[in-house]
Amino acid sequence: MKRGISCVGFAAMALLLAAGCGSDVTDDGTAGTGGTPGGGAADSRTAFMEWSSCMTKANWDTAQMGTWANKNAEGGVVCSSCHADGLQRFNTNTDSNAMFTANRRELFIIGFFTVRVNPDGTNTVIPAFDKLRRMGDGSTFHPTYDAGADNVHFQRLQRFYDLTIANKQAGTCGTPGFPP
Repeated sequence: MKRGISCVGFAAMALLLAAGCGSDVTDDGTAGTGGTPGGGAADSRTAFMEWSSCMTKANWDTAQMGTWANKNAEGGVVCSSCHADGLQRFNTNTDSNAMFTANRRELFIIGFFTVRVNPDGTNTVIPAFDKLRRMGDGSTFHPTYDAGADNVHFQRLQRFYDLTIANKQAGTCGTPGFPP
């Protein structure tokens, strides 16, 4: 269904995100970036800081994450049509270097990742597939797009996640933190 939504139509939603409504809740009912129930927002922030330090440009390039900028959406637009500058805390800049750097920052890391609270109260960073599916399936005001495990962009996100978690497990990450 065509809704005629434009980038400007999303601007009001930015206020909701700024108020903390951008948290992702996964299908199993665990919380996203808000960190509830369980570890809390501070623990979620720490998990994201660690994750950011494990992300590398080499892995980003290997997984071809920069191609999200040209992912097709309804109405003949691509993700970067609206998100090149990070609209709605989702950055798909057409410059892959700029996109990588932005997505390591605290403001944008929730675009592709969320935090799952484990039964023991610890937090684990995981791909934000549930949120990305919702954004593409027409259940929001976002233009629809192909979303799901068989989509090449979702596969690239999974690949980037796998490479990044390998860094974390190998202990090869930098000092936890977000880039300036």
